[in-house]
Amino acid sequence: MKNNQPTTTPKKSPNKKSASESSTSETELLKLYLEELKKIPPANDSQKKELLSSASNGNPEAKNRLTELYLMQAVQLAAKYCGQGVSLADLIQDANLGLTEAISKKEFTETQILASIEASLKHAVSKEQKEAEISSQLADRLNTLSDAAKELAKRHGKEPTKEELAEYLHLTVEEIEHDINLSLTVLNTTIPYQQS
Repeated sequence: MKNNQPTTTPKKSPNKKSASESSTSETELLKLYLEELKKIPPANDSQKKELLSSASNGNPEAKNRLTELYLMQAVQLAAKYCGQGVSLADLIQDANLGLTEAISKKEFTETQILASIEASLKHAVSKEQKEAEISSQLADRLNTLSDAAKELAKRHGKEPTKEELAEYLHLTVEEIEHDINLSLTVLNTTIPYQQS
C-alpha cells in the first residue's frame, strides 16, 4: 500500500504579510490541501472494517490508510468550529492531531476516531476562549492601574509610588509590582510610578 498521505496541515509562510495577504495565502494553502485530500482513493464500508481490524492488530500500513481516509472528515468537523476564535488552518491541525491520537491507540473504532477528533477541536476552542478571557481581564486590570497612576499623578503633581498605587487601588504592593512587570513585558505598556 503506497503512503501518499498529504501533510497533516497546510504550512503557513514564515514571512510577515498584511492581514489580507495572509488570509489570501492561507486560503490558497487550504485549497491546495483540500485538492490533495480529494486525490485519496475512497474505501467502502467493508474495506474500512477490514482496515480497522488490521490497524487494531498493529498493521502500520492499515493505520496510514485509515488516517488518509479520515483526513477529509477531520476537515469537515474542523469547519463546524470556525468563527470561535481559532483559524481554520489551526482547527484542521488540531483535528488531525485528534485523528492521529485515535489511530495510534492499540484498539479503536470509527466512533472513537471521530470522538477523538471532536475532543481535540473542543479543547482547541476552549483553550483559545480561556486565553482570550485572560487577556481581556489582564488588559482591564492594567488599564485600571494605568488610569490610577495618571489620576494620582494629576492630583499630586508627581508620579505615584507603588505604595500609593496599592493604597489607591486597595491592592498589595506585590500585586502592583506584578502588574507593572506584566505591563512592561506582556503589553509593553508604560505605567508611570516613582521608584521607592
